[in-house]
Amino acid sequence: MRRILCEPCGGTGWLLCDFCKGQKTNVKSETNKIYRRCPSCRATGYLLCSKCKVFKCVTFPNDEDGEVQFLTL
Repeated sequence: MRRILCEPCGGTGWLLCDFCKGQKTNVKSETNKIYRRCPSCRATGYLLCSKCKVFKCVTFPNDEDGEVQFLTL
């Protein structure tokens, strides 16, 4: 797998969510409000790296994208 040199994410393209710290669900905010799903990452636990996301294709954090499918127009 080819990676881009990026300091914040180390070339993975993903960062641990800074709001839920990867917890995903039942997240408590600083104001003691409890969210069923993290509003920042939408319960995925990760966020796209804003520094390098424009330079490469988006993949899932575990590199399991599945097969490539082509659409016929």
